[in-house]
Amino acid sequence: MTGRLSRNLRKGHLAEDIGISVLRGFSAVSAVRQQDDVGIDAFATLLRLEKNMLYAGLTFAVQFKAQSVKEITYNAKQTEWFKKLEIPFFIARVDSYKSTVELYCTAKWNKYEVISDFSQIEFAFDDDYLEMKDHSIAHIGMSPPILRCTEIEARTDDFAERAYSIMTEWVEFEKKSIELRKFGIYRCPKWKTGESPEEFGVSSITCPSERRFHLEGSRPIVEKLMFHAYDECKKDASLRNAFLRIHKWFISEGVTEGALDCPEVLERYNLKKT
Repeated sequence: MTGRLSRNLRKGHLAEDIGISVLRGFSAVSAVRQQDDVGIDAFATLLRLEKNMLYAGLTFAVQFKAQSVKEITYNAKQTEWFKKLEIPFFIARVDSYKSTVELYCTAKWNKYEVISDFSQIEFAFDDDYLEMKDHSIAHIGMSPPILRCTEIEARTDDFAERAYSIMTEWVEFEKKSIELRKFGIYRCPKWKTGESPEEFGVSSITCPSERRFHLEGSRPIVEKLMFHAYDECKKDASLRNAFLRIHKWFISEGVTEGALDCPEVLERYNLKKT
């Protein structure tokens, strides 16, 4: 209505402005218009300083929340959207009064993807424990934040360099995790604020119905390994036999396109085209 504005809505916009300002200390930020906000508030591309020039690095997505927010709950549809994200995603909590931003990782949810058929996720800022509620809600404690700074600190070259280094490792960790999730492999990290992630555990799901999908997805890597190992295979019969068995397994599942079925590879491994 003309002449008035929701106080909470304005506070949210102010928090988002501070969060974007901090991110701009070490990255190029593209804010998402409110009309197009479907769960991501901004995209940030890390910037590396070298001889007075800034070079673009990796890109990630961010959602901003005010300091007063303690938990974020995704319903079934939102959880489905979250699981299918193909870009590293972080949540930032902004203290507007102190002009402080804390950046949080959501990756602990990977632990529950293997053992539970949950339909909702509850991300909590102020604890670090994991809990399954009512067999359907995965409570994910996101503490501690992976990065914390004030708006003033974000303007310094020292912080920008440190943030670039830390966030590069976090974004790379998340990018790799996204790729592995497609194969039913889930990585769960551990960390301290201001430090790089460490892989805490890896779990996986094996489903016979997805075997063909996994074989097709891994085919380019296997093809590359076969070319790398060719010279070694001439000296190591056991290695050669291992690749022969792998090759035959792919063919038996109908995965025959690409280098696995090209004349050069078949000739190298003394195989016949099926």
